[in-house]
Amino acid sequence: NPDEVVPAEDNGENTEAPQERSYDFPDRPPFTAFVGNLSFQIKDTSQLVEAVQNIVFERLGERVNVLGGRIAFHRADPTKHRGFGYVE
Repeated sequence: NPDEVVPAEDNGENTEAPQERSYDFPDRPPFTAFVGNLSFQIKDTSQLVEAVQNIVFERLGERVNVLGGRIAFHRADPTKHRGFGYVE
């Protein structure tokens, strides 16, 4: 059958080079970004801001000016956050 798709032989070797990631940063305000998978060691927004600035510099080599942040806390226990937040 000419329309039949036949899988290529898999010899276990991946010959493709990993693709470089590209990031599209907004060029106009507002610049609110969701931050997920927060460490539970982060207790307040100043720690969140510092962590975001550090990780962006480590990963992208760029300095960013983070104006502020918000952390989502549990309603039933406001001393524990939910593992995500937002930064501007």
